[in-house]
Amino acid sequence: ECVKKSLIETLKDISVNSPDSTFALITFTDWVSLYSADGNECLKLNENNLYDENKIFQILQNLHFNFETVKESYEKWIKLISRLTAVSRTALGPAVFSAFSLLQGGGRIILLTDGLANVGIGSLISYSPVGRKGEFYRDFGQRCRDAGVMVEIVGVATSEYSSLELETIGDMARLTGGDIYLVDKKEL
Repeated sequence: ECVKKSLIETLKDISVNSPDSTFALITFTDWVSLYSADGNECLKLNENNLYDENKIFQILQNLHFNFETVKESYEKWIKLISRLTAVSRTALGPAVFSAFSLLQGGGRIILLTDGLANVGIGSLISYSPVGRKGEFYRDFGQRCRDAGVMVEIVGVATSEYSSLELETIGDMARLTGGDIYLVDKKEL
């Protein structure tokens, strides 16, 4: 609920300060989903794809996603976000990599998270080819910087444990010149 409130406030800010910006929503749990403003799930990456950067990149590069400006789609996004529910695990690495792949040459990723990353590439909990020591997030941050993609993180601190993970994933923002905002659920 805290992340949803934060995202709605972010969209309100964008609608006022940068209404011609385009927006896409990628959610992540045991899978990664990309939504269009009308609420359709345009893409769902299941566990078979979450551990392979090349697969994720190819799938997103071949997708013809229609970005809409925030001024045209703001109300639809708010309705969609209000209906979202949390499910289980957290495929944070595959989600940010999907966002990067979707942008195709510059833009901004706004990541709203409690800091957990426990499935797929970049997992900080379970086995992952990279990630346990944060290599995935450092390498990814450098890759984003080189491609002109800024990563900003809104971290919702729900426990001491998640705050520690926010430090690791924060490399993405630090390396791309993005900001890291830490908020307590009481603040929202």
